[in-house]
Amino acid sequence: MAYGQTFEMEDTIDGLDLVYDSTKNLIMLTDSDKVGQDIVFLFKTQVGEDMFNTSFGTNISVILNAKSPDIVIETVIREALIKYRYFRMIKNIKIIDKDYINRTMRVEVSAVFGEENIVFTVVF
Repeated sequence: MAYGQTFEMEDTIDGLDLVYDSTKNLIMLTDSDKVGQDIVFLFKTQVGEDMFNTSFGTNISVILNAKSPDIVIETVIREALIKYRYFRMIKNIKIIDKDYINRTMRVEVSAVFGEENIVFTVVF
């Protein structure tokens, strides 16, 4: 199944930047690599932050709030993932590690896109 293509981006200290190969050509992502990058953008974007699509993103403040119960965090993540058109089903969301002092969290997600089962870990 074709999921389109996009430029590969990397996180830098100044934000996102394009990635080039050794011959100075932009690197393109397709299929599952593109989906993975799309999910990272979805989780790192606060809802309302994208002025062209204000429903895009995740309610990051709820996820990183020390008082949010796990079921609320899982629901917020599921609501964000449902917006991504390539997922057929979100099978499982598991909070692996919470560090409220440093405001980080690792979450494992199991989902189906196309005919493939995928498992990925996201760090907030």
